[in-house]
Parts: sequence; C-alpha cells; structure tokens
Amino acid sequence: MFDKQWLVRTNQEKYDRTMLLSSRGIPEYQQSSFLNPSCEDLEAPSNPVCMPEIVERILEACDTGEPITVFGDYDADGITATTILVHFLRYFLQGNVNYYIPDRFTEGYGISVQAVERLKEQGTSLIITVDNGIAAHSAMARAKDLSMDMVITDHHQCPEQLPDCPLILNPHLLGSGFQYTDLAGVGVAYTLIRALGECIGIEEELYMYLPIVALGTVGDCMPLTGQNRIVVHEGLLRIGKEDTWMGLTALLRKSGYELEKGKVLTTADLGYRVIPKLNAAGRLGNAARAVELLLTTDPVCADVLSTELLEENQKRQETEAQIYREAITKGHLLSGEDDACVIASGEDWHHGVIGIVASRLVEQYGKPAIVLARDDQWDDGIIRLKGSARSVPGFNIYEALTACSSFLDKFGGHEMAAGLTVQETQVSKLIEMLNQYGRDVFAKKWVPPHILADGILRPEQVTVPFIRELSQMEPFGEGNEQPIFILTDLFVAKTTMVGKEGKHLRVTFKSQDSEGNTVFLDGIAFGAGHKIAVVKAISSCSVLCTLEINQWNGIERPSLRILDIQDFHISIEKKTQCLYNNAYTTFEDFTLNRDMMKAVYKAIVSFGAQWTVNDLQKLWALLCRAGISCSWYRLLSAISVFQEIGLVVQSAENTYMFKKTQDKFNLAESSLYRALASQN
Repeated sequence: MFDKQWLVRTNQEKYDRTMLLSSRGIPEYQQSSFLNPSCEDLEAPSNPVCMPEIVERILEACDTGEPITVFGDYDADGITATTILVHFLRYFLQGNVNYYIPDRFTEGYGISVQAVERLKEQGTSLIITVDNGIAAHSAMARAKDLSMDMVITDHHQCPEQLPDCPLILNPHLLGSGFQYTDLAGVGVAYTLIRALGECIGIEEELYMYLPIVALGTVGDCMPLTGQNRIVVHEGLLRIGKEDTWMGLTALLRKSGYELEKGKVLTTADLGYRVIPKLNAAGRLGNAARAVELLLTTDPVCADVLSTELLEENQKRQETEAQIYREAITKGHLLSGEDDACVIASGEDWHHGVIGIVASRLVEQYGKPAIVLARDDQWDDGIIRLKGSARSVPGFNIYEALTACSSFLDKFGGHEMAAGLTVQETQVSKLIEMLNQYGRDVFAKKWVPPHILADGILRPEQVTVPFIRELSQMEPFGEGNEQPIFILTDLFVAKTTMVGKEGKHLRVTFKSQDSEGNTVFLDGIAFGAGHKIAVVKAISSCSVLCTLEINQWNGIERPSLRILDIQDFHISIEKKTQCLYNNAYTTFEDFTLNRDMMKAVYKAIVSFGAQWTVNDLQKLWALLCRAGISCSWYRLLSAISVFQEIGLVVQSAENTYMFKKTQDKFNLAESSLYRALASQN
C-alpha cells in the first residue's frame, strides 16, 4: 500500500461499460458478441489439419478394445485434461482406457522413456498425451521401438525440432489449422473430444465437460478471450447444475461455497476455492487423487477425496508459510539488497511449494526471485540445488538464465517463470551473472511498480446497477481483467481490523454527491490490517479498487475491494503523461522533482544517522506540518531513490541508516527518479 504509481487509461469523468470496452480495444460493433459468449461461436473442431487421422486412430482403438493410456500432468490443466478425455473415451466410446499422471518429484514433468516402458509392460499400445509431449523426442522414439503409437495433444510452444510423431495436435504448430491459439491443454483435449463427438453424431451432450474445461483454463491462467472466454463463461454457468461432476461439487461445498439456486460461480471462486486444492494433490503427493475426485460417481468417494485434498492444501499452506518465514532470514537469504534477484536457499525445503514461495518473494521485494532446495537425485557426490524462479514484467527470467547456462546443470521455462538446477558452489556465480544481466538488459527496460486503472469515478457513480452492468464483462481473468477504478474526493470515516488476528482492514469512506448529500462506501483491503494506524491518520484520500455487490439480509449495497489508498485527492487538472508508457496518464502527486527530494532529504537528516520503519509516520507528519505536499507515495519513492544512489542503507529488515557525505549526488543516476521525474 502507498508504494505503487497509479496510471489510468482515460481520465474522463463520465464513464460507462461501452467506453471501458472500447478503451480495451473492443470496438462497439464487437461488444454484443463479447458480452454474450455462446457455444455456437466455438470454432469447428475439424479445423486442425491432422484431426481426421487422430480421430480415426482413436476410434479404431476404442472399437477393437485396444488398451489406451491418457498421459497427463500434475497441475490443474493436466488434471482436468486427463479427466475429460478419460471420461469421454469410457462413457461415449466404451474404450479400454486408463490414465497416468507422473510423480512431480521422482519423474518430473512430461512423458519419459521410463514411463513409456512401464506402460508397455502394463499392456498399453496407444498413448494419448494431454498438456505435455511436444518436446518428448526420446519418449516418442522409445514408443516406436516398442511398436506403440502415440497421439500428442499439447498447448506449449513447439521446439524447432518436433518429436517423430505424425499425430500431433497443438495450436502453436505451424500450419496447425487452429484459428485460436491460446487454448489451455484442457482446451486442446476438448477440441479433440468435440471432433470425436462429431463423428458419432453428438454435440450438445459434450457441453457437460465445460465445467471441467473452465476449471483447467482458469487454473493455467490462460487469456480469457475468444474460445477461452466462451468455454469458461458456459462452464461457470453449468457448475453445480447437474450431477455429473459430484467430486467438484463436494470440493466446493467443503471449501465453504454453497451452490445456491441461480447463483453463478466466478473465476475468483475457482481460483481461491478449487484450483489450489487440485494443485495441492500433486505438490505434496499423488495428483491422481484429483483425477479420481473429478471422475468419481460415488458420493462417499467424493466426500473422502475432497476432504483429503482440503487437508493436503492446508499442509501446503503451512509448509509454504514456514519456508517463506525462513527464506527472508539471513541464514537462508543468499542475495543482498543491491542484487538484481532475490535468491534464497534451504536444505530440506519442499520442492512442491518453492515456486509459490518465489512468487511471494517477488511480491515482497518487487524484483525476480529464485528459491532453491537441496536436490538429492544425483549420485555423483556433487551437491546440487533445484530451484523455481518467478519474475517481474520486463525481466525475462528465461533469457537471464540462458545467459547463465554455462554453469547451470538444467534450466527451462519462459519469460515470467522458470526452473533450474545448479551446483551449490556455483550459486555466487549465478548471482553475479544475474546482476550483470540486470545491468546490461533489465535496467534499460525497468519501469517502477505501478497499477493500471481503467478510469476515474465519483463516489456517487458507484451504484448497484453500474456494478451489475460491469459484471456482464465476466468471466474476468488474464486478458480480460476485472475493471479497476480510481475513486477520489473521499474521507476516511472509520477503520476496523477484521479477520483472523486482524489480518484485513475494513474502511468506511464518506463523500458528498453533486447535490451535497453525504455518501458512504464500505471497502476492504485484504492483508492490510497492519496499516490501520497509517490509514486512520489520513483525512482526505483517493482509492484504487474493484467494485462488488455486498448482500446482507436481502439488501444489496456497493462494496469496494481496496487495492491501494493514497493520501491525496486525484485531480484531473493535475494529470501528466506517464514517462514510460505514453498510452497512459498519471498525476502530479505520483511524480518527483528536485524540490521534493531536497525537502525529504532535509527531513531525513533531522532524524539522525539511524531510524526505523516506525519513524516513517513521524517523518510524513513532519513534512505535512512544514506545508510540503509530500504524499506517502512521494515519501516512500524518495527514500527508494536515496537507497538506489547509496545515501540510505537498509541495515536490517526495519532499520535504515543515513550515510553522510560531502560529495554531491546525482539524482539522475537513479532509474526510479528518472521514471518519476516531473515534466512540469
């Protein structure tokens, strides 16, 4: 809170849904189809070039009772893709089908030579991969040696050289025939099911799979545009409306969600209540339990397995919290304040959750993070660490690791996430090389932490009808984010800590409408309970938030989900062009200038050589009493600039030291100052 610059797409005072969609690149003539997604608009499943051959091979196998294995993956996308294909082949084609989910720890991602050999021993003659396989050269070669056929269905980017397999279904394959290429693995599997259904004369019956397709698509964070928007929208409408997926229903109920009549789930419900539990099955144990839960038609089995996954997710949360607490301590934190990446290491940390911990470190420190844990799967006597990396926009972590590849044993991934294996003796070299990448490449692309808002609203514009109109844009997610608005001319009326141990902050704001009537709005800031004293001390403010409808005792009221608060009114007259993104504007209170920096510098000097985080509020009050228009954002940004140029050093987690110097310092040496420098 207080540490991100706000950017806005448009600063017009009157704002509606049509303007919002237009500002997101959806012209008016396309908005009706966008707001009313329909299965009738799904592209023909026969479009992919190799679909006829794939359909023929699978139908032949089902007709003759040939043993088929669906080879999946241990994440939500792989679990759901496995579920729908196995169910379809058994239920509609009476195929002799089983499935195989590799173990995350002993086998890793994707089909392997060892897995192919194991399936051969079990009698399988046709393997169908889902959500993996596009880089399985060795596994495909071994399958050929053993006279086994393979159909590869995958959605990951294709390598330059493909496996020697004639039956590949992948939207990213050059000349694939897919019109929409951003499908999840479960979306590719559903396309295959629809093509098979077309051959046996069924279409609408296959809509039963849409709840599971929606689950996997959201779970893999795919763009909710085009085909994905249709299947997720239609899938959410169907969840709980039929008995086919009683395991999913049981998981929702045990997660505290009651499927009331007429109530439709949101992508947030899936993201918070279901997907983490499915992923937990593979993070800490056997992911096949999640497939069994989704496939079961036995209510007792659904109850037992859903309880098991809830308990597993609780263990995952506890394990993750413990590792995170350790990761930010000196004994485990290997990187320093000035390093380009946060790097933490622990000998016995669980490999299944270090990726989540890396994401939390990114949130905490605002820069890429790598979390390493001891890897005991090597028998050459060399100590190796296996890691998960997460990044920030502009820092291509895969590209950075490629620059370090000469001393990495293994690595792979993409721009925002990667995995790696490194010898323990090479970690210091890894830090050095990542710093070099940061100086040479990232520094040129770096932009300050910021949040993009869709528009500015007056408090009286926040009404239940307006929010309901916006809800027609659902489902929200990647590529169709929930609208974020700036509300200004607000005053803090009441603050309350809520939730377990006061973790969250509830705020009541008041304002006046154009006729002078008092308007009250309630909002909640999750995870911000510790900020209550700072927020309570604020008088007038602006809020960055999403809008929701809160229902209590049959009465509906607008509610704000607070993303950030700033201790000043946003003034449209004081807008200024964003220096690093010309498509957006920001406001003067989010900029820095030399006079402001000089004022903050003098205030810091008055505090002496050392001060703590608790002194920041006194520092802010001192500046305000001196009549200096220094918002919390400007104060925190100024301190960050001084840290960047070496005038302020963070000597401990909550303690800062001021370095006195006779030398002149150059503010332009700070990338943050250059990005925020006022143009006025």
